Amino acid sequence: MEDLSTTNISNDNFDKAVLKSQLPVLVEFWADWCNYCRTMSPVVQELADELDGKLEICRLNVDKQGDIAIIYGVKILPTFALFKNGTQVDRISGSCTQEELKCFLKNYVDI
Repeated sequence: MEDLSTTNISNDNFDKAVLKSQLPVLVEFWADWCNYCRTMSPVVQELADELDGKLEICRLNVDKQGDIAIIYGVKILPTFALFKNGTQVDRISGSCTQEELKCFLKNYVDI
């Protein structure tokens, strides 16, 4: 699942990639063992391609970077957390369609 053209984030680059980004950032909290995460992979890839330049999409593997998931209270996978200006402004959890994900984002990103 790590072959997406999105940024894989860790404790080392979370601040720069997410909190200090000039663009809104959608962080996907995921894990290798999560079937719904695998289902969402092509949806996230299409969205990353379509919204390039309007939105950054980052992926955080909760098995490798669990501290960040704990800080943000992630309990369901996948969880998509939207950050603007260094603050989490919204989130959606579970499997969804590309249209549902776009609907979630359109309050924050010009789609």
